[in-house]
Parts: sequence; C-alpha cells; structure tokens
Amino acid sequence: MANRKKHLAGIIPLANLEDRLGLPYHPSLAPVYGGYLAVEAAVHEAAWAGCNTIWIVCNDDVQPLVRHRVGECTYDPAFMDRSKWDKFPSESRRTIPIYYTGLLAKDIGKRDCYAYSIIHGANMATEVAKGISRFAKPDKFYVSFPMGLYNPKALGYYRKEINKPGKPFGWRYEGSTVKDGEHLGFAFTHENLSDFEARIKEGTGTYAKETLENGYQKKLPKEKRNSARHFSLDKVLQDVIFNEKEGFLRDVTWYHKIDNWKGYREYLASEHWFLLKHPGKIYTNYREFNNIGVDDIDNTQE
Repeated sequence: MANRKKHLAGIIPLANLEDRLGLPYHPSLAPVYGGYLAVEAAVHEAAWAGCNTIWIVCNDDVQPLVRHRVGECTYDPAFMDRSKWDKFPSESRRTIPIYYTGLLAKDIGKRDCYAYSIIHGANMATEVAKGISRFAKPDKFYVSFPMGLYNPKALGYYRKEINKPGKPFGWRYEGSTVKDGEHLGFAFTHENLSDFEARIKEGTGTYAKETLENGYQKKLPKEKRNSARHFSLDKVLQDVIFNEKEGFLRDVTWYHKIDNWKGYREYLASEHWFLLKHPGKIYTNYREFNNIGVDDIDNTQE
C-alpha cells in the first residue's frame, strides 16, 4: 500500500499579539515593504515551508480585515518556479487553502496568552481535518510569526527537514530560538502539542486549593486568577527540543523582531527590507474558492 501524503499545517498566530507599535490597526497589518504586510509575509513563509494548509488564528475584531487582504488561498512558490516551464502553468500550480479561526469564548480571559493561539490553531487544524478523514490529520505543524522577519526562501532548502515526521524543526539567530521568546518560525509534533497544553494547565484558575471553614473553596485574588493568560512564549514552548537526535535546528543569516517601534525602525533602516521585497501579486492577490456548483465565470449581464 502506498504511503499516504503527509499533511503539514501552518499556524499563524494573531490573536492576543501584544500591540507595542501603537498603530491604529492590528500590528500584523504593518507594512514590511511597499504594498506588502507582515501577515502576508507570514503566509508566504508558511508556503515556502511546504504547508498543505494554513490556519490564521485571529478573533472577530481583526478577522474581516485580514481575510479581505489575504483571501482564502495562496500558491506554493516551489511549484510556481517549476510551473513556469510548463505549457499550461496554471495546471501545475499547487494551491494552499487558508482557514481562519478565532479563540473559543471559554478561553478568552482565562488562558488566552499569545502562545495559546498556537495551541488553538493546531487543535482546530486537527479537529477539522479528522472530521473529513482520519487520513487528513496533520502530521506536523509549522508556526510562522508575522512579527519575526527573515529570508523566507531559506525554508525551501530545508523543506524535507521541516516536513519530516516525528522531529521538531526550529530557526536560530545568534544562539536564540523561539524557546527564548524570539519570533522565529518552528515546526512541532503532536507530542510537543501535548507538552504545550500541559504548560498551560499549570496556570491558576479562579479558586485556590484551600477550603474555607464553611466548606467552600477560597477564591484567589483577582490579580492571581487565570495566570495562564499572562504566560510568555518561552514558558509555554520550553519543552520542544531542537537537536540532531530529536529535532533539527538551522541558522538564519539575519532576523528582525518588529513587535516594537525600536525593532521596526531598525528593520526599515537596514538593507534587509529589500531582501524581503514583495514576492509578486500572484501570491498576495485576494482569492476565494468557488461555492459548490458555481462557476468562476460571471455570466451576469449589465
């Protein structure tokens, strides 16, 4: 029996991204090149990594604008380079669907730290895929951060390592990885996902373990309740291992963290903004999938 095709699900966390830029809109919509936004760069990075699906985790207040800009699908740039030599290039392109999911109401204000957006995206990708078929379940997940910028084409050289089942993959810059709180992309497995969820469960709830004389549980002070909503990336993701035995770790030549004004200004003043130039409108143009039974040709007459 032939091996089934592997499924790498891309996760782009936008929900609960701390806004330190002070822009009048979500920080993921900050331009990183003329007409090219940070969230679009994150989608293009996930495409270079070889993701079969991309899941953008954003709440209802941001989702309409992001969806209007990004659309419902993009193209795999590796297949795009090959298709240009074909007689009919459009038939050789590989389409990557983009899905949008928001955090559940029961999680908001309780465990909705930025790292939890990654966990929620992975769980939603798994649940939806399993609802279609158990063979569609993601084998691994790749996280692309909109506020971490580096050369996305480097992912093309390590696509096999990123997609290899059972082994995490991480990017490193000057000795730092996502485990140090940097917004550097990484791939993780279902086992890692269980570890991330266990870290979230270490947070406090509403009540303390102490029981009062009347038999009721004692409530924690407001500032100590639901502590998981304040957990940082490095605290939640500390259990993922990057080494040659259990995972892969590769270096990037340059990297900018633009979640604050100082980092954003340094990026714009560097020569790297030109290296991260717009990949082309064919990747970023808004596209939607047709409804079932509806042609893509508009037959309406004026």
